Amino acid sequence: MSTIQVPAQFSAGISLAQPVKVYRLNSAVKISGLIGILMSLFFAALVLVVIRPLLLNGWGPFASLADPSISGILSIVTLIIPVLLLFPAFIQLIKVASQWNKAIVLYQNGLAFRNRRGLQEWRWEDIRFVQAQIVRYSYYGVPTGTRQTYMFSNHKGEHLVLDQTISQAEELADRIHQVTTPILLSLAAEAYQAGQPVSFGPITVGKQGVTCRGKTYSWDEVQSLSVKDGRVQIEKRGGGFFSGGTSVLASEVYNLTVLLGLLQQIGGNVSFQGGTSLASAAAVSENISD
Repeated sequence: MSTIQVPAQFSAGISLAQPVKVYRLNSAVKISGLIGILMSLFFAALVLVVIRPLLLNGWGPFASLADPSISGILSIVTLIIPVLLLFPAFIQLIKVASQWNKAIVLYQNGLAFRNRRGLQEWRWEDIRFVQAQIVRYSYYGVPTGTRQTYMFSNHKGEHLVLDQTISQAEELADRIHQVTTPILLSLAAEAYQAGQPVSFGPITVGKQGVTCRGKTYSWDEVQSLSVKDGRVQIEKRGGGFFSGGTSVLASEVYNLTVLLGLLQQIGGNVSFQGGTSLASAAAVSENISD
């Protein structure tokens, strides 16, 4: 019997074999949400309990505001301001409450999570598309942080987005990616061998060659396909800036590592530079040096 303790909402009715790991809402997200609520409540109370009486009673420097001609307007305004402060606090409270028990459970045969449509079960073979947007920030060459967003789509066109709001999102995305890549690569290779074009978003691979944003390059024309600095670059034979090649952001490409794997299987005049892992291939670096 598994020793993994899954949340109550996942304890029954899951047909994905044994649970492997539970990924929950990042604690920092919970804390920041609560701090935002408390700050809004604090300032609303400050205006209502402290500032409003001082203004209406004409205390000290506010003596001129006690004039009956403006006290009525002031009374209304000092009631509206706390309401305006409480409204975002209410919205934030609903958001925090709805996400408080947010979790994604990894199973042997897939994953499960809850959204507005209820409990969702995705088997590994249900996943069709994987995208990653990874930006690594640095200040004068010193790393300062990374923003990561991963999106997975299933055969029904439904989406699952992972970002920093989920604890260990990178690990979870990597696990999903490792399991699904062989499945997707097998499907892509089968389609290619059958003469069907295989779409990876802005890039399509077929027997005739590689198509990028509507322009097709025959296999005889392609010198290399490389991944570097967050871009997928197609270079034509002859090289040079005016060689007629093209590039596209790696974050726009579906199943990037499947594309690389398929081209590796095809072989021939296609070469690779850069990493083939999801994180290394899709990462873009932004250096602040001004």
